This record gives sequence, C-alpha cells and structure tokens, in this order.
Amino acid sequence: MEQGGSLLDLCSAVRVVKDIVAVKGYVKPSYHEGHVVKSLLSLYREGPLGRKLLSKKLGIGETSVRSLVNRLVEKNLVIVDRVAGSLLTSRGEYIARLIDEKIHVLVNIGLYGWRNPVVVRIDTSLVDGIDVSRLRDRLVGIGVEKTVIAINKYGEITVPGLPREHESYREIEFFIKNMFSDLNDTVNIIVYASLKTVENISVETYRIGVTVLEYLCRL
Repeated sequence: MEQGGSLLDLCSAVRVVKDIVAVKGYVKPSYHEGHVVKSLLSLYREGPLGRKLLSKKLGIGETSVRSLVNRLVEKNLVIVDRVAGSLLTSRGEYIARLIDEKIHVLVNIGLYGWRNPVVVRIDTSLVDGIDVSRLRDRLVGIGVEKTVIAINKYGEITVPGLPREHESYREIEFFIKNMFSDLNDTVNIIVYASLKTVENISVETYRIGVTVLEYLCRL
C-alpha cells in the first residue's frame, strides 16, 4: 500500500484526470491535465471559488473554466453553489488530497542554469523498470525542453542512464539531497525540467506530474 492511498487509488485518480481532458465528439478541451489538477488543488486548499477567480488561477478564460467545471461536475468531483461557486465533493476532496500528498512541485529551482526550471517529485513505489528515453519523449511532447530524471529509494539516489562515475552524477545527487530532507524515509521519482513557456508555470508543472504518473501507471 502507498502511504495516503493505494497504488490503485493513485492510478485511478490519474485516469479520472485523463478522462476529464478527453476529446468528446470532435471538441478538444481548451485545458489540459495541469489545469484539472490545479483547479482541484485550489478548491482543496482554499475552499469554494467562483469562475472568475478560477480563471485567474488557471490562466484560461471563463468560458474554458465553465467547460472544465462542467466536466468536474460530471465526474462527481465538484458541485456548484450559485452563491459560493465551485466546491469539492467528498470524492473530489479525496482525489485532490491524494494528488496533494503524492505530487510536489517547485518552480524556479536552478541547477544547470536552464530557463524556466521546475522540479516535480512524485512519492510512489512505481519506480522500477523505467525507460527514461520513453518517459522523456512523453515530457517533450507536453512542452519540456530538457529534463533529468532521478529515482530515490530510501536515500539511495540513481539517475537512470547516467553512470555513477559521471561528473554530473554527484552534482544531481547533492542537489536532490539538499532539496528534500525526508529521502531516507521515502521512495520517489524526481524530475528536474526546463519548460518552453513561463506562462502558468505551476499549471504546466502539475502537467508534468500527471504525465509521469500516466507512464508509471501504464496509461
């Protein structure tokens, strides 16, 4: 079992997020997985929010927010109060809490001087057998320019595809160990990435987290 939820729960949550952004008919949503996660976490951390405030937080128009909220309602994640705005259902709160516990994002964290640098840490035991080239291709497909992927198992850090004797290995290991204090007690995958855009950087960073989980869950 994963702390704070089972592996099945975590992968099921990612599947729900994917369903929300799925094409319906011939209509492709004007939002992506990062917007879904950011909306759920905003409602989880701040309580009910109106369309205008959600629009500002997500960086998309109110029409797009209305469409997103409608899909969240369809999935029984959100209900809409005419006065308070959108608020989470018990199911929505559970999924938001699970994501909040598992996906940790940091922005403007520099290591190599890359532009728009972000760090995504995902706490999960689904870290074995990763094909770094395939995962990197997925990340490039959502707007990541460069990335380093590392795995931590109770304080033992590996960088798939990078030999321990490589000069960058110790630099990455030092960088990660200085960023997180609980590595000896956890298992995680840590992604350091450079984004092509600086707009809505937290939204794009959450999209990285969901994309990594899609790969780990074989979705």
